[in-house]
Amino acid sequence: MGKASRKELVENVSHDLRTPMASIQSFMEAIQDNAIRDEQTFARYLDTIRLETRRLSGLIEDLLQLSRLQAGTKTLCPERCHLKDLFLEILQSYTLRWRRRICRSSSGFRRRFRLRLSCLRQPPG
Repeated sequence: MGKASRKELVENVSHDLRTPMASIQSFMEAIQDNAIRDEQTFARYLDTIRLETRRLSGLIEDLLQLSRLQAGTKTLCPERCHLKDLFLEILQSYTLRWRRRICRSSSGFRRRFRLRLSCLRQPPG
C-alpha cells in the first residue's frame, strides 16, 4: 500500500469514526441538558445513540478484520446478507440527521442524498 493510499485510508477511517461519535455526543448533550421534553423524542435519541454505538463497534471490527487481512492471518469469506435489513439499518442511522437537515433548510427544497452500496455476487450454481 502506497503513502497516498494509506493517507486516504486514515482520513476515511477518521471521518467514519468521527461521524457516529459526533452524533452520539450531540444526542447525549441534548439529553444531559434536559432539552428533550417529550418521551417519543427521548426514545428516538436513545435509539440513535444505540445504533451509532453499534455502528462504531462495527467500524472497529472492520478495522481489525482489515488489519488481519493485510497481515495475511485471515482470508476473505463473502457471506449472504438480506439487503432489506441492511437498508433498514442505514435508513435508521440517518433518519434523524436527514430530518434535522431538511428542517434547517428554509428554502423549502428537498435535498437529495446518495446511497452507495457494494455487494459481492455469488457465482451461479
